[in-house]
Amino acid sequence: MFQNYTNKLKDNGIIIMEGGSYDRDNIEWMIKYNKPKIKPVLDRYKDTFNINTFGIIPSITIITKNE
Repeated sequence: MFQNYTNKLKDNGIIIMEGGSYDRDNIEWMIKYNKPKIKPVLDRYKDTFNINTFGIIPSITIITKNE
């Protein structure tokens, strides 16, 4: 799923998404509805992309290509 978005990312493009922090992944409704965690996916791609997450709840993640 992550690659569906990153494949469309231009060299100077930016992906901005809600979520990405540990606390956001473990918020009550994420657990109640068995939603997949975002942070482990971001951690898997941290060497391939510039990934910066800001805030706790809500959190915002900004993704750009490595140069």
